[in-house]
Amino acid sequence: MSLTCVISFLDKACMNISQLIDKNYYSCSILQDMEGLFKFLKDSLYLVVIDKELKVAGIVNQIDLINHPTGRIIDFDFSKPSVSTETSIVDVYNLMASSCANCLPVYDNMEFMGVISINHLSHYLLNQYKKHDLIYQRAIHDLRNPISNIIGLNSLLEDSIQEPENIEIIDLTKTAGNHALEILNKLLFIEKHESDQYKLEITDLNYFVRECLTELKGILSNKQVQLLLSLSNEKFPYLIDRMHFKRAIHNVVSNAIKFSYPNGTIYGFTQISGNTFTLKIVDSGIGIPLEKQLFVFDQFTESSLPGTIGESSTGLGLYLAKNCIERLKGKIWFDSVEGQGTTFFVEFKA
Repeated sequence: MSLTCVISFLDKACMNISQLIDKNYYSCSILQDMEGLFKFLKDSLYLVVIDKELKVAGIVNQIDLINHPTGRIIDFDFSKPSVSTETSIVDVYNLMASSCANCLPVYDNMEFMGVISINHLSHYLLNQYKKHDLIYQRAIHDLRNPISNIIGLNSLLEDSIQEPENIEIIDLTKTAGNHALEILNKLLFIEKHESDQYKLEITDLNYFVRECLTELKGILSNKQVQLLLSLSNEKFPYLIDRMHFKRAIHNVVSNAIKFSYPNGTIYGFTQISGNTFTLKIVDSGIGIPLEKQLFVFDQFTESSLPGTIGESSTGLGLYLAKNCIERLKGKIWFDSVEGQGTTFFVEFKA
């Protein structure tokens, strides 16, 4: 995880617990027999204890039941340290650890507010970690395609430059680009959804798809793969987040390039029929084995294969593409025959 993500994650851990308090709790009388609590505490982590004056007296949990299986609640010490709504998540964790309690009562100016439990804290922090982890993964993955493109464009310049000094600069640039790409690949491999906010704009999908595909000339050239387009002449206005949609299309086509053979050809088609827009990306590469096809869109899928010239595969690109397209209310699927190639379809309905 990057330093920025770690700091952000720690900031979340230092926030107060006010949003994590359970206010929909079950309660029991302080005069209740412990034996009668078995049924309730089997499914609930704790019960709030109400005294004779109908005020909250504390909490009993499963640990109390194990330690005091018989007698009445009032007959033993079930007290636990209390916290306030302003107590930080870190401080609550530390207090739970020192008191051997998995849940604590929460008060605000002497008024009982509810219960904070280890389950609430763990679930919240796990979700925060996953959110920042995915943002980090996306950032790394997004940098890979532009750097690969720069490396490819660099190769095109090599053929037109004769001066030794300039050739040396080109070589240094290529080395730096390859090194940056290698670092990103390693970071992404080591890291192995909350979610970005989408900024939706009415966009002509036909025009924008052409723009997206044109930007991949460097990667195509780097592998000597040709991309032939047959795009509809009609307009298809649709609400998309342009940055995320472009990333999705780049991921799909980059996948086709990776699994195409050098000097091969990829075809891109768009078709508009009534209120439906369809994009097809067709390659004649290695295809996807039948037993791996169910897992193609999984995050960090184990179905990932190296490219035709050994390119590494993160198992993340198509997962992100599917996530984006479905958030834009579209569909993505594919047909593939091992040894013959793959066709990816992206469809939107107005």
